[in-house]
Amino acid sequence: DKVKAGPKKVKMDSKQRETLNDLFSTMVKNNCPTFARDEITEKELISFAVEYGAGRYDDETWTDKKGNEYFRVKVKDIDRIVGPKGYFGRKIKKHQSLLKNSIRYEKGYYYYPYDGGCGAGSSFAQVAKLFLVNEEEMEYRVIVNVYQPNEMFPYEDRNATPDEWRKKRKDGILAYEDGIPERIATMNATVIKVDPKRYFLIEYLKK
Repeated sequence: DKVKAGPKKVKMDSKQRETLNDLFSTMVKNNCPTFARDEITEKELISFAVEYGAGRYDDETWTDKKGNEYFRVKVKDIDRIVGPKGYFGRKIKKHQSLLKNSIRYEKGYYYYPYDGGCGAGSSFAQVAKLFLVNEEEMEYRVIVNVYQPNEMFPYEDRNATPDEWRKKRKDGILAYEDGIPERIATMNATVIKVDPKRYFLIEYLKK
């Protein structure tokens, strides 16, 4: 029998690296839960999409008769975020309230308590290694580092390498005076490449 080749390490160009960094930074900022292959639940998808949608469409707020203010996200936006044009390639079969997460579903909208901000944190992610697992399916395994920056860290440097951060600190760049971003987690993920700018996340586990 022919021996099946193992995963092949991929040398990323800057565009591919930035696309994947953006994907996983989105997962980090919007509290994507960890999940084994294809095991993310509909409730988890809804929770992620509402949090993502509340951050992205934070001008869409609504106030009830008691004066409570909410983010309001349309169902069609939830479907797009998790669907074939979004991050997971999945379809929500049953839209529903998630009272445990303070998320209410009613008449084509999801409502999420407004706290004065979108809730997205400053943590971000970088792809450390990329492996091609299945060329026919365009399936990749990804090692992802999650970083927590200090308040002075310039957002535009999120795609720079840790070595580049260290050099800027050594060179006395003011924004690095308090140190470089701290690595707070490493994730093992699996993605399917849909096109050069888009991947579906099918597995997301803490290493």
